[in-house]
Amino acid sequence: MSKITSLASAAEFTICIPSFNRGSRLLAYLEGISADLNEKWPILVLDNNSSIQKDDYKAIEKMSHVTPGLNYVRHENNLLFEGNFLSMFELVQTDFFMVVSDEDETNFDFVRELCPQLPNLQGVGAIRPSLGHKIDTKRRQATIFEDKIFASGIEGISRFGLIGNYISGAIYNRKLLTDLGFVLQLKKNMHEHRTYPHLYMNILAAGSTKTMLMSDVSCFENAPEEVASREIDYFGAYSFGSRTDQFIALRNAMLEAVLNTNDNFDAAGFYKCYMSLCSKYLMLVAYVNSPMYEAHSIEHATLARTFVLFCLASAQKMPAYKEYSALVEQHLTTQESKYIALYQKNRKMMARQIQRDIESLGIEKAS
Repeated sequence: MSKITSLASAAEFTICIPSFNRGSRLLAYLEGISADLNEKWPILVLDNNSSIQKDDYKAIEKMSHVTPGLNYVRHENNLLFEGNFLSMFELVQTDFFMVVSDEDETNFDFVRELCPQLPNLQGVGAIRPSLGHKIDTKRRQATIFEDKIFASGIEGISRFGLIGNYISGAIYNRKLLTDLGFVLQLKKNMHEHRTYPHLYMNILAAGSTKTMLMSDVSCFENAPEEVASREIDYFGAYSFGSRTDQFIALRNAMLEAVLNTNDNFDAAGFYKCYMSLCSKYLMLVAYVNSPMYEAHSIEHATLARTFVLFCLASAQKMPAYKEYSALVEQHLTTQESKYIALYQKNRKMMARQIQRDIESLGIEKAS
């Protein structure tokens, strides 16, 4: 792995841009924000051993040699997203860093306002600011949160830990999370959490540190280069099988975080967290991903019921399940009915939106 030879000692905050095969787009963006580059909040480009647009990455590397506030690392191997995320904790030298997708744009006004506040945030492990969107682009991931500080423990695990499948704009307290041993835990369990390593870190952080949601916008989502695979490609990270794998990984993360909160197992707290996880994944399986499943001849209501049964099976060997079984079953039944009805109401509209995306980006619909 290439190493950063030097970072300004005055750096207070790092903006990490993980990148793979988007050198042309990233180079144009970096050239356009040269006036915003600053040694107080350096940008660290983490090139995941890109195989195309290499000349553009070479240009970024050359730019970094003569541009204060810009640093570039090219990994010797493609570490995949989870490895690139882990490398941020290993390479960043400031206490805090923010992750920004190479498709998106940093809100430097937010960064300027945040930096003076960082000394007061040393006990906060993770922050999720809001994600805005460009006026001329379709809103996809953009979300405005209400300002909220969670104390360490169950409330943070259940209400902060699962926020943000889309990582852009997320902020981590590298020093605190490293000192608590969570970076080593991520490295140990990275294969299990390969799809959403940042959610694993969110959950661990929420169990043992303060966490925050912020209404301030940290970055803006930009137009994607491709339709999200969840919309058209069944054989990827959003297949039903992949969703069940992710569910088990996050269940295990919640159990780990709850065990970290107290010497005695907080069963009520764990099942509160578990029901939050069930709600999130029923929304994904029985609503968000359903057009793709139906496009592959999978019947919607039966699949929703299948996932409910999977959630029950995944709880039955957890500690103290019998005491909370009725509560969990009732919650699942309610959420199942909710998302089946919501999908039936909106299925045609969702299908039209997906088709418009496919046509606007010139992508053939998956068979």
